[in-house]
Amino acid sequence: MGKIFFIAIALIFTLQVILKPGIKKLLWFFAGVLLFPPAVTIISSPSVPFPRLMIYVLLTVTFIQQKKVFSELKLFVLKVPLLILFFLLLCIGLSDSRLNLFLQFYRPITYFLENFFIVFLTYYYIKSSNDALRIYDFLIKIFILFGLYGLSNYVTKNNEYNAFITNLYNSHDFANDNMITGLYRFRVSSLSWHAIYYGFLLMIMLLMETFMFTSVKIRQKNYVIYIFVAILLLVNLFLANSRTPILGLIAGALIYVLFAIKLTKKIAIFYAVIFAGIVSFAVLPKSAEIVLKTANIFTGRDAEKKGEGSSMKMRQMQLDASVRIFNQSPVTGNGFEYINENLGYSSDTKKSKSSKDLEGFESYYFKLLIEQGMLGIAGNLILFIVLIIWLIKKYFKVSQFGKKIIVFTISITIAFIIFIIGTGDLGSFLFFMSILGINIKLIELNDQRRVIYMYH
Repeated sequence: MGKIFFIAIALIFTLQVILKPGIKKLLWFFAGVLLFPPAVTIISSPSVPFPRLMIYVLLTVTFIQQKKVFSELKLFVLKVPLLILFFLLLCIGLSDSRLNLFLQFYRPITYFLENFFIVFLTYYYIKSSNDALRIYDFLIKIFILFGLYGLSNYVTKNNEYNAFITNLYNSHDFANDNMITGLYRFRVSSLSWHAIYYGFLLMIMLLMETFMFTSVKIRQKNYVIYIFVAILLLVNLFLANSRTPILGLIAGALIYVLFAIKLTKKIAIFYAVIFAGIVSFAVLPKSAEIVLKTANIFTGRDAEKKGEGSSMKMRQMQLDASVRIFNQSPVTGNGFEYINENLGYSSDTKKSKSSKDLEGFESYYFKLLIEQGMLGIAGNLILFIVLIIWLIKKYFKVSQFGKKIIVFTISITIAFIIFIIGTGDLGSFLFFMSILGINIKLIELNDQRRVIYMYH
């Protein structure tokens, strides 16, 4: 009965993405990929989790319904690096002798569409600055649900939503694994499938709120809501108890405050952060302890022996082990899913058979080394380097509002890179690339325009 319920929900969301015009498609898309974790499998063979369904429905309706999609694709600033990346991923797939011909094409194509091409799909549907601001406003408000349910997790010491889904689909319950009573690093996951991924979402949303507070005239009613959400999400970030999102948030916020905020607002933000910190520390007595232990990532202490997470010593051990496997096939890598299928790694530690030297593959860089080799590393570098260069060049050609969007984009990009290098991607490309596409269009819309925008 439960599976029928989710199939019905999937049908409703699919119809909304198909039938709704313009950015209303994106509202349903974002709701779908955020509210329903990958464990919700709509079709079992081939596996179609709820987020994947949303991606392919949006992709299909875009290229079927929209007449100008190809002309906009030709003008898209990241079209060349995306094309290069796609070609390199295809080379990796075709070089994988473990796979039959179908999978040699299927795996790199689906990997590209689900992790990278989504940046163009969200870009395409933004037609005005108000479209983008409407998406941001929607995301901020939907995270009220995340924040409140995160607090509920903390109070009940249980994630009932994820427990129901994982029991229904007989999958691993990562959310509740992080909340075992007595575990040193108690973590909440809210409506997401994993506490660290939840930390990533909170990191991006808090940076988005910073941008909205400092760049857009917000109505009085929304202003109160935004303040409430900001405090709620900051508290949840400490409850998620993952240090890499905290580091990413600090780095991204510093970039934004230094380059996008006037001195008077810098002072106001400084006091606001102190106030929010005091609230967090008051509500959560261990918040200060979490911040201090974040520094352990950069020390040689064996923090992992105490259950405190990764240290530089552990990461060096993982890097050495990854390089040894990388040397087996340095150019094209060992192929997609090699870590799971050949090394026997599983996120479920009870099922994992991989070497202890590899631990949890706690960096996207390790994944690239092992599975995609030099070609995958080159493709990723080209994409992000082209993006940063374009943002810097564009900075001198846009309005003051546009400059803030650019700095905001750089800040979330740096935060995202810190996250994936420090922890692993954990499916985070989908959300980040979706926001990136919106930002790129918003920057283009503000080229040489002197306008102060108010979200209605």
